[in-house]
Amino acid sequence: SHEDARRADCSGQPLGCRLALLYVKGDWAEFCLTLGFNTWTSSMRHCLFCNAPPNALHPECLDSAAWRDNEDGDYEELCGRCEVRVSMTPAAHGQILAELRYDKRVQGARGRA
Repeated sequence: SHEDARRADCSGQPLGCRLALLYVKGDWAEFCLTLGFNTWTSSMRHCLFCNAPPNALHPECLDSAAWRDNEDGDYEELCGRCEVRVSMTPAAHGQILAELRYDKRVQGARGRA
């Protein structure tokens, strides 16, 4: 839509004012929906706060010394696990790029495909 295009143009730009987040409901579902955290069913990282595996997830993880807290580099490591790196020539890259189209269909790829 026109509004989506306008928002995309503003992406990454300063807002021009200072803002503060005042309230987020304190349940896991809301953290996932509002703040983009993983759910407990995530195959990469199940806990919001530590690196416990799914079979060891428990409510006392913050008080447990068994699992270390998530660190700054953990997010980059998780992203790296999802990446599939492919080597190609600049010519092949140009050919592939020329064939991609932005797919906005509801059941589509919702991106370049």
